[in-house]
Amino acid sequence: MLGAEAYPKLLELVDAGDLIPLETVAMTRRDGFGSAVKQARDRFKDFPETFEWIFDIVLARANDVTPLPCVAR
Repeated sequence: MLGAEAYPKLLELVDAGDLIPLETVAMTRRDGFGSAVKQARDRFKDFPETFEWIFDIVLARANDVTPLPCVAR
């Protein structure tokens, strides 16, 4: 997990296309992957003063952090 101090570098990576942010709430609404990426890119650039943290999923998986299981309703 990276904090607010990482925001400038993260924004640089997003602008270069090396980091693709994903709006996870949009994914739960089933807006589609493309829409979730667009929403995240737009929001990411609009909130430097409120940015708190970001998760590195690849690094988490490499360190044996697994996703929560899906629960059928």
